[in-house]
Amino acid sequence: MEISTVQLTNPGVYEFTDERGKRLRHYNEAVRRAQFLDEDQKKKWQMLGYLLDTGQLAEAERVIISEDLARLKTRQKLNAIKPKFEQRK
Repeated sequence: MEISTVQLTNPGVYEFTDERGKRLRHYNEAVRRAQFLDEDQKKKWQMLGYLLDTGQLAEAERVIISEDLARLKTRQKLNAIKPKFEQRK
């Protein structure tokens, strides 16, 4: 078993401030709106949110939104191509 050299001042305890509550709500909304996650994955991502600190919540929210937007742009490009392809047949 490996022992971590990093220690928390209060192991396993996060302070639930108004800022963290706000970030957690924003994170959960981003997870809920994510089109690329199925329902089971959304539950797992929401549970993960309770383990993240305030900075990690903000970063995770940005990652989820960026991934969702990237996939949306790809879908839109594919949908724009699809009618032209069908006309050629």
